Amino acid sequence: CSSDLNHKIEQVYSDNAPEIIKAVHDLSIPHGKSTPGRPKTNGIIERQNMRVQQAIRTFLYQAGLPPAWWSIALNYLQVALNLDNLFVEAPTTPWERKFGSQFQGKVIPFGACVRFKPSPILEKRDKLTTETAQGLFLGWRLRPGRAWNKEYMVVSLEWLCQQASRDAGLARPGKRPPIHIVREVEYNPKIGRAHV
Repeated sequence: CSSDLNHKIEQVYSDNAPEIIKAVHDLSIPHGKSTPGRPKTNGIIERQNMRVQQAIRTFLYQAGLPPAWWSIALNYLQVALNLDNLFVEAPTTPWERKFGSQFQGKVIPFGACVRFKPSPILEKRDKLTTETAQGLFLGWRLRPGRAWNKEYMVVSLEWLCQQASRDAGLARPGKRPPIHIVREVEYNPKIGRAHV
């Protein structure tokens, strides 16, 4: 299945979910279906799901973040998989094939410690503190169509530490962290990761 609007979808393969059956029928797309009760016919997608889950668990563990942050780690993974040929041998990355050039931003590991200029709306800072703050890198902000906005997503390390010391507020599902959308981040691979 291709998200590129210039390519025709040749076939969709799925389980027998009624919503998928209806959608492919409405769009007149050929539909291959798995056989109920035969796990082998779902093997490829189940293995991919396992890889995604393992990657997300690893990202969260390395960043010191609880499972409630899985959706943020998944967003990072979606972009990262297109910036590199992690599972396939190919002369170009998925990003290059879609946009015709290499990704122009910084490729930084999820949860890496970065310096950034905080948004004054999200974080009130003392006039005597430095203009930059430390934070954890959460990924890249994309426009509709998945083109890069030239913006990065970061959460303040100060905010994370405050939440962790209060009442384990990081682990509460549904509690969305204040994510700073910034144009510049400084990343030093020698610093590594900051555990909360």
